Amino acid sequence: MLVATYILQHDATQADIVVLVQMDTKASATVLADDDLRLLSAYQIQVIYIPTPATQNFYTAQFEKFRILDLVQYSRVLYMDSDVMPLHRLDYLFDCSEPLPGESAKLRDNVVFPGITEPATGGLFLLTPRPGEYDQIQRIVSERERTQVDLPEHINRIQGWGHTIIPPDRWKTR
Repeated sequence: MLVATYILQHDATQADIVVLVQMDTKASATVLADDDLRLLSAYQIQVIYIPTPATQNFYTAQFEKFRILDLVQYSRVLYMDSDVMPLHRLDYLFDCSEPLPGESAKLRDNVVFPGITEPATGGLFLLTPRPGEYDQIQRIVSERERTQVDLPEHINRIQGWGHTIIPPDRWKTR
């Protein structure tokens, strides 16, 4: 993350850098160590702590990424996993998603990039935070968990998490 931040700042990004921190369920500490906080502060990285879930696994980690929807002080948020390495600033993604006066935006409100075998990769996406949207996603997930618990892999492969994938939706595995 520090290398990515260095690259972005060296290339004069105008974007704020925010790190969402979730402490491990087994950790005795509730915040990062002072040395870590000083280093993040030196790079002007804002730290936001998110609640530690009752259980931590890949599934919960994927959905915790959507906490960026709570960052309603921003018009757009680009989520990048800590292993995503930008080669230059990514401000153009924000520029393309904000309409100029009298024009429409070049990107949709939410941009999710496809993976090789899935319709969305969890490592990089651009979202428009709005009040209540994270809570709405949590309600959808809870409802799907309750109604699909007996299905293989606990997911309806046609309906997914609430949107039936039919034309004109464009996605296919590679």
